[in-house]
Amino acid sequence: TLSDIKIAARCAYCKKDAEFIKKALSENSDIDRQELILASVSGKLTDYLKAKGMDLAANAINLSLGEFEKYADTLICEYIEDSSKITFGLETVIAYIYRVESQIKTVRVILNAKNNKLSESKIRQRVRIM
Repeated sequence: TLSDIKIAARCAYCKKDAEFIKKALSENSDIDRQELILASVSGKLTDYLKAKGMDLAANAINLSLGEFEKYADTLICEYIEDSSKITFGLETVIAYIYRVESQIKTVRVILNAKNNKLSESKIRQRVRIM
């Protein structure tokens, strides 16, 4: 799933070993864990993603880990967008909580960027779609 791919990407970036990645990944995943671990350790995560039909995710990782994080957040936002059409249910509450967390994350990105005196264009690159 997306969370396992995010973990694998971070581990590949930090050059973590297979045992560390195995402990970090979810036990209940639709993805073949061994294949994902091997791709992450060998530095061929983008090839793995392209083979699985996830070209956009592979392209985002090729740009930077930050771009991949933005891509993943955008996917989640698109997924929970439909929950706003549900009048009653747990989906609406979960979508609300995610949106609030996303807003907090965006404010943190902006404040950190301002503290580091980044230009407005750099800040816009780092802000996620909500």
